[in-house]
Amino acid sequence: MIKSVAGIIFINNKYLFHVRDNKSSIWFPGFNGFFGGLVDKNETPIHAIKREILEELNIPVVKAKLLIKANFKPSKLKQQRERFYYLITLKKNFAKQLKINEGSGFKFLSINQLMLSKMIPWDITAIYYHQLILKNKKFIPN
Repeated sequence: MIKSVAGIIFINNKYLFHVRDNKSSIWFPGFNGFFGGLVDKNETPIHAIKREILEELNIPVVKAKLLIKANFKPSKLKQQRERFYYLITLKKNFAKQLKINEGSGFKFLSINQLMLSKMIPWDITAIYYHQLILKNKKFIPN
């Protein structure tokens, strides 16, 4: 099983998205998704998300809290995937120091600005779940 992590950075009612390079050699070229990556051998998911955010944004994580863990196996992939989504807290005014080290850029988008056709599919599930929690939707039976 391949393990990966993703960081949900939600500031002022907007998500911070990674704009992936538009290269045919990568998964989902030109799509928007959360920052993150693969969990290295002998690394925990919490350490992986802190490492990935620092590598990709050049900003240390203040706090990371697991929101959801998803297991999936799309038909086009050979191995099952396990993806850990963390709510990430960064230091105040981090946007002024934001330096993207991978991809073609970043975007801050509100839930109403999302173009689902340009989103990494499994990240949409994490966004939906996060929105349910923000709105205190009751989705667990008594």
